[in-house]
Amino acid sequence: MGVPINSYSFLKSILNECADVDSLQESKKLLENFNLFAFILYDPKEHFQFYQKLEKSFETLDTVSSDKLLFFTIVNPPSEWHEYQDYWQKDPNNPFLAWYNGIKTKAKDDDTTAHFIASQLNIPFESLPCIVITPNLKFNNFHWISTNKASLEDQIATLGKIARKGMKYEELNNRWNFLLDEIKNPLYKPLNNLKESNIGCSLAKALADVVSAFVTHTDLKESKEAFIQFESVLSDIKIEIKKIKEELNKGLYDLDEEQYILEQLDKFYVAINYYLSTQNKNEITLPINKKYLEHDSYLMLKTSYKVIDYLSDDDDFTSSVICLAKCFENEVNMSLVHWIRSNIGIDLPTYFNKFQSGINGEIKSGKLKPNFNKLYRNTHDKLLHPALFQSQIVLKKQINNSLPDGWARINSRFFLDSWENIAEIRNSAAHTELINHTTALNMQDYIKKLSNLGIFSYLYKIKKSFKGY
Repeated sequence: MGVPINSYSFLKSILNECADVDSLQESKKLLENFNLFAFILYDPKEHFQFYQKLEKSFETLDTVSSDKLLFFTIVNPPSEWHEYQDYWQKDPNNPFLAWYNGIKTKAKDDDTTAHFIASQLNIPFESLPCIVITPNLKFNNFHWISTNKASLEDQIATLGKIARKGMKYEELNNRWNFLLDEIKNPLYKPLNNLKESNIGCSLAKALADVVSAFVTHTDLKESKEAFIQFESVLSDIKIEIKKIKEELNKGLYDLDEEQYILEQLDKFYVAINYYLSTQNKNEITLPINKKYLEHDSYLMLKTSYKVIDYLSDDDDFTSSVICLAKCFENEVNMSLVHWIRSNIGIDLPTYFNKFQSGINGEIKSGKLKPNFNKLYRNTHDKLLHPALFQSQIVLKKQINNSLPDGWARINSRFFLDSWENIAEIRNSAAHTELINHTTALNMQDYIKKLSNLGIFSYLYKIKKSFKGY
């Protein structure tokens, strides 16, 4: 059975945090009828044909899914679905159950929202559209599988069959274990290539947190509830950031360990940047063509520009400065850092942005030994790139012997100087309490000048060659 994520109350009800006791009890009773839940995640702009297919076939998907699978997504189902669908309208006074109780989002920001949800769920944006699957929306771990307009119906129908098979188990834990085993069963070909993800909170809370940032609703009470959660999310993130910075400033960690800590810090700043950016309704002009950027680079660039435009002069601009630096760093890592990796024998494009066993990636540069083939802890092939300033030092050394393709045609001196300055600002932002407006504008200026000089189009050409296309 399918339902649009029509209401912020839908997700709040799943969390047992709905202020209306009657609504909470009714929604809990209805949700108990389902054994399996699926969330369809996609970008309406990037995956426009999929979006059209989903809207047109929503009624069909609703039919083939069975009465024990609940799938949901942000979509406007066709009028035919509304005409016969009365399951969610047993209580006309319950806004959670009404299809017309719609979340209004700004269409121009749909791409940002999809990017951010994917990042919060640890799903690569390149794997979208995808279906997130769980027997319990309050679990921290879940499974997901990529989908497309041709496969979606088979995948939803298969999940519906599995959900119905779960009825043989009355005890909930046994049923959940059975369902988890079933969705991983290789005999279900539409679900092959299933992947697992784990986040620091329940799936329902992660989605509710994101939705709280862009809810605009005719019901004033619901808007207020969403804003309270929005403020709470920001407060919790800032508390975590403060703890991490206090640890960093103790100076107890070597460069390797500090890099892992900075990775965690960056994730929090990306989150803050997204939440703040949703409050800016102004149109923003970006200095870099989207086609030159990785999806996560684009997310960080867009949200940073919106945040800098939104905040007041006396506010803290740390999140936007770090995200602009991360945008630059990501593009460098996908291009020139891979040129360095090719020089030490990494097989590209096979191991593009991946760890390759059997190759020592350390390159001595003065007292430093940055590793360009370092396995990210607790993963089997994820790559941990050197710090931004380390990559710049190694590149300056290597171009004395050979040059990347096209290097002579760019303003390499300004590029390398800007690289160093961006790394310094980024390092300062990670350790200090506040970053002011002037520093944020300076960072924007570096990005704009680099773009005007054609640096990002140059990096795009390099990463295309190493990606193999």
